[in-house]
Amino acid sequence: MTVWAQQLVQATAGYPNYRIRVIDWSLTADAVDFAIFDDAVAFLALTTGTTQQLIGFRITDQAFVQGAIGHFEQLWLTGRELD
Repeated sequence: MTVWAQQLVQATAGYPNYRIRVIDWSLTADAVDFAIFDDAVAFLALTTGTTQQLIGFRITDQAFVQGAIGHFEQLWLTGRELD
């Protein structure tokens, strides 16, 4: 994944506001994936069971979206920026 992220850094070098950070994930469980669309909608994706089946939820609850934004900011600060 790091190699792919480094390739993405090179491919987006001409976009000054495009930044990539990598978080070293040492757990054997998958992380929770989510996308945040402005400040009104979040999408939460989870793998389930041993089959790695993916399920997702669109969430419009303002408190959840604000919590997701705070969680993303924490993750962003712990990540390392690639050169």
